[in-house]
Amino acid sequence: MNSAFGEKPQTNPLEWRETELRSLRFDGLETWEPGEILLALLGGQHQALDAVSAALPALQNAIEAAVTRLANDAGRIVYVGAGTSGRLAVLDGIELTPTFGWPLERLVYLFAGGEAGLKHAREGAEDDVAAGRQAI
Repeated sequence: MNSAFGEKPQTNPLEWRETELRSLRFDGLETWEPGEILLALLGGQHQALDAVSAALPALQNAIEAAVTRLANDAGRIVYVGAGTSGRLAVLDGIELTPTFGWPLERLVYLFAGGEAGLKHAREGAEDDVAAGRQAI
């Protein structure tokens, strides 16, 4: 078996992420009743909410620090991302200027795979340490 079937890849454990693995919990999903599928999806949302709840103090500190830095007309908003979540971040950033008047020169995108990665998936781009260093 390999990581596609829920086992960790045979590499350094720091190099793999749980989100990249197929969850054995969902084996046979295509045979489940719709209600079972919905409950399983809802369970994942509860896990996400629990993680955010635990991080609220750190998030508050980050927001307060960002407000201080952005209020002086010198700070920048930097979106860093990869894959679908990175593409959604770019869409969010695009709206800052027309919606809030945010200056384009104070908006930066660091997207794994560069501009080409916005339109075409580039597997492994998010793990390219050298490219990340170069982008920064």
